Amino acid sequence: MNGQFWVTVEQVAQMTQSSLRVMDKQFQSSRDYEAEQLRLLMKKCERQLAVVEGEIGVASSSGNCKKPIVSLRGKTDEKNITR
Repeated sequence: MNGQFWVTVEQVAQMTQSSLRVMDKQFQSSRDYEAEQLRLLMKKCERQLAVVEGEIGVASSSGNCKKPIVSLRGKTDEKNITR
């Protein structure tokens, strides 16, 4: 998964929290702002989900993909899966 996406999510969350703190200190209503930020974040998440699902679809339709298998000892091995 794209690590940059999660950095973006964290940055959006931090900026939103900072803005909400300022709005609270100025006695401004922050509900509409918070709702809008959540809607924007949800759109970003939906776009990233579509990308990830597309990558999964391409990998699985190729007929030969590697799927991580986790053993009981916590080690991860890759196993070829053919259809």
